[in-house]
Amino acid sequence: MFAKIFESEIHGQLLVKIDSGDDGPEVRTFFQPKNLGVCSLAVGFKDTDSGWDSAEELFSRVSCSDAEGTVAIAKKQLGI
Repeated sequence: MFAKIFESEIHGQLLVKIDSGDDGPEVRTFFQPKNLGVCSLAVGFKDTDSGWDSAEELFSRVSCSDAEGTVAIAKKQLGI
């Protein structure tokens, strides 16, 4: 599995995926606030075996409530 889709009553549809980022593996959360386009933020890891292990471990643990918490923090920091 490389992606998880959650339906949040608060934030709508949330997508969390594990992928290669510019500097190594990342776990990225995508969301679409009202009247805006798709936004995302990522937790990045070093491009090493242990970095990939950490990214995979984080991805395996992510739940809907975790994704909602991430989005809530991002929205607060963006003032939306």
